[in-house]
Amino acid sequence: GGGFGGKETRTVFISSAAAFAAHRLGRPVRINLDRDVDMWITGTRHPFLGRYRAAADRQGKLKALDLQLYCNAGYSLDLSEPVLGRAIFHK
Repeated sequence: GGGFGGKETRTVFISSAAAFAAHRLGRPVRINLDRDVDMWITGTRHPFLGRYRAAADRQGKLKALDLQLYCNAGYSLDLSEPVLGRAIFHK
């Protein structure tokens, strides 16, 4: 997780391989990835495009905001909906 994006769903094929091997061998199995491979597979961010118009009064206080926020979910929805919700509503 952290600054490189969540790893909730993108590790399924790695964890599935480890689970299958552990089941077949009847013992724990560990899979280690080089850091660059791990980042290539799991460490992505959702690309966003934001377009906005803002209006303020003479004192500089924000009075209006028209915001269009586009999130590129790629070929599958994955966690894009919660990421977009957080981008809109997180303080």
